Amino acid sequence: MKLRLAQYLTARIRHLLPAVVVLAAPLLWSAPAQALPSYAKQTGQACASCHEGSLGPQLTQEGRNFKLLGYSSGAGFFPISGQSILQFTNTNQGQPGGAAEHFGENHNSSLNETSIFYAGRIAPNLGAFIQVTYDGVAQASGLDHTDIRYARSTAVLGKDVVYGLSLNNNPTVQDIYNTTPVWRYPYTSSGLAPAPGAATQLEGGLEHQVVGLTAYTMIDDLLYLEAGGYNGLGHQMRINIGVDNEDKLASVAPYWRVALQKNIGKSFFHIGSFGMHDELYPGYDRSNGRDQYTDIGFDGSWQYTPNKRHHLSAYVADIYERQTLNSSFGAGDAGIRKQFLNSFNASSSYYYAGTYGATVGAFSTHGTTDAVRYPAGDIDGSASGSPNSSGYVLQADWTPLGKKDSFLYPYLNVRFAAQYTHYFHFNGGGADYNGDGRNANANDTFLLFAWLAY
Repeated sequence: MKLRLAQYLTARIRHLLPAVVVLAAPLLWSAPAQALPSYAKQTGQACASCHEGSLGPQLTQEGRNFKLLGYSSGAGFFPISGQSILQFTNTNQGQPGGAAEHFGENHNSSLNETSIFYAGRIAPNLGAFIQVTYDGVAQASGLDHTDIRYARSTAVLGKDVVYGLSLNNNPTVQDIYNTTPVWRYPYTSSGLAPAPGAATQLEGGLEHQVVGLTAYTMIDDLLYLEAGGYNGLGHQMRINIGVDNEDKLASVAPYWRVALQKNIGKSFFHIGSFGMHDELYPGYDRSNGRDQYTDIGFDGSWQYTPNKRHHLSAYVADIYERQTLNSSFGAGDAGIRKQFLNSFNASSSYYYAGTYGATVGAFSTHGTTDAVRYPAGDIDGSASGSPNSSGYVLQADWTPLGKKDSFLYPYLNVRFAAQYTHYFHFNGGGADYNGDGRNANANDTFLLFAWLAY
């Protein structure tokens, strides 16, 4: 029944999407989806009460509770919002042949993404975050992040308990912390810059090509528990919702999450762990068995708000992935059957008056060297056969709107930002990493963007 309903909904979205994008286009001029004015309209709160810096996915305690309670604690109205991001991308060296189809080698301006959201209450205790996105670089549209929740609160032995269900299409999109892959820093990046080739399965390996149901509970505002599973969407459904991926999930993929959180004075802390196990038939090929991935992550965060004008935060997560590549090895797409990949991400931000912000982040990926799986090539090649990449990301931003005294509050929110990404290593090396004379720092990226939410 759930699958038939999902098929019907995605087919209707696919049918209506072109018209929606056309009708919305005159309103949009500025990706990841967050700090939507629809939440402010429903709750009557300023955007900064739920989000660090008034815009972006970093949730405050109030924002986490709003998501935890199923986006349904506001007033009942039809919560439609939109969002766009305009970008200018410059890399240290250009990309021969162009950064993407219809774009030059360097110095590119683009409409990175435009999204329309249903974001809020559907009925008592039931709410949703549903995003439909037009990708201005790929010039394609489809169903993006989706999280539909049913949540209740009660008391057990004198302790407050929140419990609920999440139906979603991307592992960790439902997470309430800012450390897991979907919502971590950088919250937007260029669609026209080179990116490292290796990533764990939790870092987008199943994005939008699955449907998952998880059950969760928050006990006494202290212990968070979540468990569930994901099943792969059919090939035709993927086409209908605009997902281009040829791997098939072989069985239900279990997912779990546990966290301890605590408010101490003016600080909030959390530590936790999360993970998933999935088995795939690459390219729908069943002849060589399955590729198996087990991801285990550990994370933590700290937020400090001494008063209404200052906000400090720090986030860290480390994901270890164990791989058994029976299918890829049998098909000649991997030279080693058992491999590993490790991903580290950390960031720290400061915001003043919910308006002026600065963030510094670091990232690192390392794993098994395999020249078959990570071959030499052009910009995305690896001469050493290594997946290792590392670097840092700096960002400064100005968010002039989104406060209660802002112009057109709460119908307009905008951020202007400058972001710089530097690579120490890229796809296995610092110098001549691809065997064609290109150094890692050739991919260093300077990004200017305007992010508009309305």
